[in-house]
Amino acid sequence: MLYQHAHTLLEVDGFRTSDITGTAFRVRPADHDASDAQQSFVLWSTLTTRGEVSGKSSIAAPDPAEKLQPEGHAQLLFEVSADGNLWVPLDPHLPRQPARVVRVPFMLPFVRARVMARGLKYEARAVLLGTSPFSLHAQVQREVVIVVGRS
Repeated sequence: MLYQHAHTLLEVDGFRTSDITGTAFRVRPADHDASDAQQSFVLWSTLTTRGEVSGKSSIAAPDPAEKLQPEGHAQLLFEVSADGNLWVPLDPHLPRQPARVVRVPFMLPFVRARVMARGLKYEARAVLLGTSPFSLHAQVQREVVIVVGRS
């Protein structure tokens, strides 16, 4: 099967140490797209780390994805969402494999990639590939403010 349609989700050139969450995208099929049974996706990713874990500790609430890997391992996560707000991480990419390709078991309307550095310097890239044409549309987070007045 040829995955010839590609869109970049995240690209980090030059080593950095802070966590990064890529843009949230809505996945849209192209005109005359293949049926769901014919469409297939894979994620091609790279993750290269350098250095040791810093001694910094955080008092922030733990991230649910933290349970995916023990302390001291950076990871690249491909996440999917039904609403663009609540995200489900799929199989994490660890730096012991500098590049890898994994089949996306299911696709939801929204996707993003993020890297949890855990104090390591890293470079990363995530590219979503499909067997049929598709497009990614960046989602803008809008905050809603509700004002309650007295009558």
